[in-house]
Amino acid sequence: MIITQWHVPVDDETCYWYSMFTSFKAPVDKTKMRDQRLQEHRLPDYAPHKNARNNYGYDAEEQGKTPEAWIVSLLGEKFPQESEADAGMSQEEEDKVKERLKALGYMD
Repeated sequence: MIITQWHVPVDDETCYWYSMFTSFKAPVDKTKMRDQRLQEHRLPDYAPHKNARNNYGYDAEEQGKTPEAWIVSLLGEKFPQESEADAGMSQEEEDKVKERLKALGYMD
C-alpha cells in the first residue's frame, strides 16, 4: 500500500491534512483503516489523542527502563545471564555478546 500525504497550509498555525491510500494488490479496507485511525485520533477534527496537553503520551517510567529491563519485559527472562544450556550458546559466544552489548552502551 502507498500512502500519500498532503499538508496544505490554511493560515500561519493550521493546515488541512489530506491522506490518499493506494493499493495495487487488493482493495483498500476503508472500515478497517478508519477504525485504526480512530484509535489514535478523535472526531470530528481528527486531532491526535497524544498531544502537547498530555505530553504526547510520554511515560517517564517506561522511558527510564534499562535495555535489560526492556528485554526482561519482552521475553520474561534475563539475557544474557541465562545458563549456557538455556541460551544455546557456548560461554565464549555469550562473552562476545556481552562485550558487544557493553560496546554499544546497553550494559555496564
